[in-house]
Amino acid sequence: MIEHVASLMRESKGGFKLARLAEYELYSAFQPIYDVDDCSGTLYGVEALVRPYQNGVAIDPLDFFDRIPEEDQLVADWLCVLLHVTNAAAWKLSELNLFVNMHPDASREVRQICRNLDVLVRYADRLGVDPTRIVFEVTERRAGTDEGLSFIAHKIRSLGCRIAVDDFGTQGSNLVRVVELEPDIVKIDRAWLKSMLGDEGSTALASIVVRRLQNMGSKVLCEGVETPHELSWARRHRVRLIQGHLFGMPSGVPGPKPASTVSAETEQSACG
Repeated sequence: MIEHVASLMRESKGGFKLARLAEYELYSAFQPIYDVDDCSGTLYGVEALVRPYQNGVAIDPLDFFDRIPEEDQLVADWLCVLLHVTNAAAWKLSELNLFVNMHPDASREVRQICRNLDVLVRYADRLGVDPTRIVFEVTERRAGTDEGLSFIAHKIRSLGCRIAVDDFGTQGSNLVRVVELEPDIVKIDRAWLKSMLGDEGSTALASIVVRRLQNMGSKVLCEGVETPHELSWARRHRVRLIQGHLFGMPSGVPGPKPASTVSAETEQSACG
């Protein structure tokens, strides 16, 4: 399937790529992720985000995936992954960690996903993107079967890539399931982060959860950080990885028109 997906990419401005799927054009954008262990902070990686256009007009990423027929969801998902890896190489981001999203229902297509992963890793290697720099984001609370997700996680690791659990703290998140996945990184959802800022009881609970994740060997990343207060909370809880508008907006290959304004919550939950 991934060979067909590659045929949907076209040349864009400046040597980058865009992708065409039905009446949609897809572009890459990258949002920085910083390691704030020291006072200055260092650029740790980027999350790849899709910028869809329909008839030349920007649309919300979530709307794009909602409009795609169910039978085309997997194609759309891997088209985004391939597009982002290609453009990351063109942007010379190969020394950074590249976070790419995996469709929430990926574990229902285990065999196809594993074949795609094999091809993608070979493709990335040809582009000079080290597979150990690729971090696949999965959403444990709605990603199909436990067995399928565990098998895909094992396959990802066997290829040298890494795993991040996305949207942790949202409704339905399961700490036990996360522990079983043994992710390299756990991304704290912005809504959960905001709720933890409210009172001492919430802060105490957050401290316990963050320590539990760190003790099992996972890095913790706070996403959607927009204010100095939120950054201060993260630093007090020894969260080193930070992503959000306070540190940088997504930027990428220019589309036909300026992209629509997207909220931080939408940015972090959009697939692709």
